[in-house]
Amino acid sequence: MSASNSQNIQTLLKVEKEAALMVEKARQYRVQRLKEARTEAKKEIEEKAEAFKKELASIVQNSEDMKQLEDDINAKSEKRIQEINALYETNKDAAVNKL
Repeated sequence: MSASNSQNIQTLLKVEKEAALMVEKARQYRVQRLKEARTEAKKEIEEKAEAFKKELASIVQNSEDMKQLEDDINAKSEKRIQEINALYETNKDAAVNKL
């Protein structure tokens, strides 16, 4: 009985040691996976930040283009109004005389 108990104890110790190794490997895997997840998250955040910066730059550029276009249209409109007013002033007397 003592030999059987001794053998059972040895088997239990061996199994316990194997279980401890499995737990340690699982912990190491978890730590490694957490590091990888952090790295992946950081990379994704950087990519999204870069995309937002590009989108913002595009919006700013479009805004500047729209402002320039608006200024050009206003300048052309003002010039055309002045031309029409000048034509009106030069031709109003002739128009009144014809009537």
